[in-house]
Amino acid sequence: MCWLGAMTLLLWAGLGLAQDYPFRDPTLPWEQRLDDLIGRLTLGELVLQMARGGAKYNGPAPPIERLGIKPYNWNTECLRGDGEAPGWATAFPQALGLAASFSPELIHRVANATATEVRAKHNYFMSTGNYGDHTGLSCFSPVLNIMRHPLWGRNQETYGEDPFLSAELAVAFVQGLQGDHPRYVKASAGCKHFSVHGGPENVPVSRLSFDAKVSVTLPGDAQGGEGPLAQESVPAGGPLPHSTGHKRCPTDPTGLLHTSNRPTPATGHVQYPRVPKAGASQLTGAGSSCSGTDLETEENDRRDLSLPGRQQELLQDAVAWATGHPVILLLFNAGPLDVGWAQAHHGVGAILACFFPAQATGIAIIKVLLGEEGASPAGRLPATWPAGMDQVPAMENYTMEGRTYRYYGPWAPLYPFGYGLSYTTFLYRDLVLSPTALPLCANLSVSVVVENTGQRDGEEVVQLYLRWAQPSVPVPRWQLVGFRRVPIAAGRAAKLLFLVTYGQRAIWAEQWQLEPGAFTLFVGGQQPGQETRANSEVLQAEFTVTGTTQPLSRC
Repeated sequence: MCWLGAMTLLLWAGLGLAQDYPFRDPTLPWEQRLDDLIGRLTLGELVLQMARGGAKYNGPAPPIERLGIKPYNWNTECLRGDGEAPGWATAFPQALGLAASFSPELIHRVANATATEVRAKHNYFMSTGNYGDHTGLSCFSPVLNIMRHPLWGRNQETYGEDPFLSAELAVAFVQGLQGDHPRYVKASAGCKHFSVHGGPENVPVSRLSFDAKVSVTLPGDAQGGEGPLAQESVPAGGPLPHSTGHKRCPTDPTGLLHTSNRPTPATGHVQYPRVPKAGASQLTGAGSSCSGTDLETEENDRRDLSLPGRQQELLQDAVAWATGHPVILLLFNAGPLDVGWAQAHHGVGAILACFFPAQATGIAIIKVLLGEEGASPAGRLPATWPAGMDQVPAMENYTMEGRTYRYYGPWAPLYPFGYGLSYTTFLYRDLVLSPTALPLCANLSVSVVVENTGQRDGEEVVQLYLRWAQPSVPVPRWQLVGFRRVPIAAGRAAKLLFLVTYGQRAIWAEQWQLEPGAFTLFVGGQQPGQETRANSEVLQAEFTVTGTTQPLSRC
């Protein structure tokens, strides 16, 4: 972090100074400029630059006038837009809702639009001498930690419970936020947090005092387990021309979890609202009941999976009152909820997971419910929804046993990771692995054909899962190793190609290593072997790896 801080100092060094310094010369290499700048700082200046510049009264970091360095505030939040900074900003869905898109391309566009607004507002703040909270270019985003417990108060900040999905989306966010200029960045990404993050915020104990119980029996701590989540380095930052425009990115913040019949859109005509409740009330011939949860957030965990207060009673009353009319249940939440009653009741026509959404939520929901062109639901859950509290382990225990789909155990969840319904149907066929026998350090090529067999255009999220046959150490029961969100027109088919790298077969045995043996690859629109499932098959094929166990680093 020290070198990143020094780079930020370079951004502010020396406008209007009569004396030139090497660190102010943009033609010199970054390393040379950094060495020169650091060598000119006193110990006291170094301490203040590292200790100040944080949130609220801790910032900004003080100026160093003799070097032309202005004040700077590090505390900028960019995870769902630049909404914390003064002034207007585009509000995007929170990270967990964005993760439900299973679309790195969407994450990249959201991050890039956010960076444009961060940079433009920052330029304006600096021109007016405003160095307050959320005025800098240093974003406290993205969050790399996985969602390791369903009741944690900060689940909405993550990209879900899978390390591979989180890595792919985090890389897309970093690249989108920082831009593609070979020298300068639009805004600076700050990947967080440290390991052993994701424990209690306030339930059952305070995060300031609890004693974490950490197990090394299974490979997987709060950071995600199966290796580094994102290996992207954060390049040095620099000024860009002032930008006032932004590209509004379409989002799919919703996941269709349940319909009482075959998934089809509702009927009706509405004037597009921006408020979800107003939109739902305009649906013709349908009752509406909007239930969510307490504001789960930093310093506020949930105590159980239940709808809070009397919301379960409210839902039941709404269903009873709306006899003969379908009730559409909209869930605005981060962590999973126990909606088993709604799932089983014929009076609930549909359940839609909306997560913590954005400014155009009302429009998005109505378009999905009415099935307007281009609005077929394709969100997939980025985390497992337990069927009850008996499936929820203690939050303060950091073992991965019983946590996430990778180590979930024998129980059937209410909704599995990767689950979501569509208004159309998909057929998987012609799965080919090449080669079916490969050496230890070779990659596996995969091809599969996905056909839209329904009457509507739609998007499918193709998911690849790897299973080890006889590993020498505990591993996940299976692990996501590939995914792609692909649009397919009704009656059309798409042949998709994937590459499963040898590194994705690595196991942790005091070091990352590769082992020979038999493996199974599953390909479909969901996990294999789930009780709650979409109406499509999951194909599987076997392959073998030959050779002798060796460290991953030797490949």
